[in-house]
Amino acid sequence: MTWPIDINDLDERLDLRNDRVSTSDALRQQRTIAEILRRFGSQPGIILADEVGMGKTFVALGVAILAALADRRRRPVVIMVPSSLYDKWPRDFVTFKERVIKRPGDMAIRAVAASSALDFFRLIGNGAARRPHIIFLKHGAFHVQNIDQWIRFALIKRA
Repeated sequence: MTWPIDINDLDERLDLRNDRVSTSDALRQQRTIAEILRRFGSQPGIILADEVGMGKTFVALGVAILAALADRRRRPVVIMVPSSLYDKWPRDFVTFKERVIKRPGDMAIRAVAASSALDFFRLIGNGAARRPHIIFLKHGAFHVQNIDQWIRFALIKRA
């Protein structure tokens, strides 16, 4: 599955420059977001890997936010988060919204954390109007030991 996402207005929507990020780093992150979104038009995914402290989280959030806002069917973008970073990503999302998003209409984007398969199903089961744009799903939420028989049944039915 691929999906083209318009990036022509990227600079009008996001600005990664601030007192904590140098102009050159912000421009590199902005170019990376644009390139990932461009590649989504011809490939279904990307691996984002870089050294610690290079801004992978904000790049991933930029991609997720723009992808979520571009989806007319309002399907949520799911970001699998390791347990050790499960509390950090929602906080980073709030910082991203406050410091990076420029367009007032984009500020309505909503992200919610889900630590279990049941939490996840509750979130995606909401109507499109109430469903969050982004779900931070704790890695291991769907591990067989973490879900009961009813959740397994729902997974099979959904698949």
